[in-house]
Amino acid sequence: MRKVLYTFLVTLALCTQANAYDVFIGGEAAQSWAQFKGPDGTYENDEITTYGVKAGVVDTKTRMYLSYKYMDAFEDSTTRTGEYQTFTANSEAFTDPQSIFNLFDLLFFVGGHAGAININVEASFGESDKLAFMYGAQAGIIADFDLPISLEAGYRFSFSTFNDNDTDLTKLQVAYGGINIRF
Repeated sequence: MRKVLYTFLVTLALCTQANAYDVFIGGEAAQSWAQFKGPDGTYENDEITTYGVKAGVVDTKTRMYLSYKYMDAFEDSTTRTGEYQTFTANSEAFTDPQSIFNLFDLLFFVGGHAGAININVEASFGESDKLAFMYGAQAGIIADFDLPISLEAGYRFSFSTFNDNDTDLTKLQVAYGGINIRF
């Protein structure tokens, strides 16, 4: 994880020094779905409220950024509490912008991510507080306005190496909307 963070920070520094990229920050709100597989079968943790922040560099064809996501795993439960937290390095490529009524440009993107997930759960069936590797892909659209603001909607699919008490996190899916500000 340190190597990924170090590589990203060096790339960020070099790119901003060359003025090839703009720096951006963003926030998002999302709905997530997690699937676990254990000795008693498959368990789905549906409709997890998710919030995230990101910061990185962007140009007309690509963007690279670090992101942090917080997921309240059992917000409607009275017998369980828990949260998922992810920290990932992301890279995405854009299509050519398509002007929509001269109001904004629409761009499609596809990319990948890798990083860490921490799952902290307390329930009647046990406790877990483990860190694991996660990786996956994302795709979506960006509405880029002439202002330094852009709106974004996307879908992220992740796998992880999480295993605790013979239970694996087999997949994590996220549908999100967000806002970004360029500097």
